[in-house]
Amino acid sequence: MGCLLVTSRYEMDPTWWAHKAEPVTERRSTDEEASPAYCAQREPRNAAAAIQDQFPERFNSKPSVLFVRPAIISQLSDTVDLCGEMAEGELQDQSEAVLERIVRAQYQADHQGDATPENFADVVHDIDSRFKEFLVQFSNRRDPASVTAGCAILDDFHRELDTLRDQLAAI
Repeated sequence: MGCLLVTSRYEMDPTWWAHKAEPVTERRSTDEEASPAYCAQREPRNAAAAIQDQFPERFNSKPSVLFVRPAIISQLSDTVDLCGEMAEGELQDQSEAVLERIVRAQYQADHQGDATPENFADVVHDIDSRFKEFLVQFSNRRDPASVTAGCAILDDFHRELDTLRDQLAAI
């Protein structure tokens, strides 16, 4: 079974959006019946706004699925790879634990919504940014001094995440 693609003659023109819409069929819609010059009178609208007007219940209701902020999740695979490049053993294990706690803190913040402290999301984002900088700086370092310094820095991250966890628990 074949498919026929119908396109507007203005589609090849770079200013196609400036032209008035052409009717696709000869059958008039209810809006056109009410106003014969409907297409000429109508202001161009944003497609997203038109969809929101058509299905308001989908855009005005609270989502049933919670998402972690894109800033953390979008680079998660890179961060996991950097954790894997840390020195085997304690440093790598602690790095993975800090990453898990950062993602969990962001998830909890999203789950609690407006009930979180005012700057909570900013603090989580700041910890995440500094953690990524740490991973870039300490990845592929195997000397004992770097491992010891890295573990101390990771302990600081754990303390900051403990403080965030306590703030959420107090709510």
